[in-house]
Amino acid sequence: MGQVSLLPILLGGPSGVGKSTLGRFLKEQSCLYLEGDIHGPDAIGPLGLRAVWDAYCDHLDPIPLAAELEHRRVASNARRVILELPSTPLTPEHLRRSHGVLQISFLNGPRDECMRSFVQREAAHAVDTKPYERHWEANNSSLIAALETSVYNPHKIEAILKNGGRIPPQELARRLLEMCESYYAHLDT
Repeated sequence: MGQVSLLPILLGGPSGVGKSTLGRFLKEQSCLYLEGDIHGPDAIGPLGLRAVWDAYCDHLDPIPLAAELEHRRVASNARRVILELPSTPLTPEHLRRSHGVLQISFLNGPRDECMRSFVQREAAHAVDTKPYERHWEANNSSLIAALETSVYNPHKIEAILKNGGRIPPQELARRLLEMCESYYAHLDT
């Protein structure tokens, strides 16, 4: 394989699938992990990525986002840069236009297990968990449906087993990097 610079990684997945747990592990491995799936109306804005994110989402131009993420990687002397995505799907056209510019990966798991994990984390002391379940449904249903389509198959990493068992973060990191290596090999062909 020729010399290929490491592409920035966009990491998506439903709330409760384990993105933040993987992010904490990756930070310990000298990666820059930018958490973009946080509560509130705008998770991307506080990261200072609104303009480049909008160029990607609204105008299908991944280059400004990739350049800004790479700039931040270099400035922080990190091995890799990973931007955690809000729990929304990307269109097939976003995936196609990102080829060779951004590495896009999604952690995946059973709907009920992701929701259970999210509700357990967010409503740890709540008596009524229904609002948390409604919030999860409203913000994750379209992504769950998209992840069930074949378009996403090359981008998915199973993070939760059907029995509810979790893949450890070090194994998820290995699979993510393996997916990246496979992606780079494909770029050379």
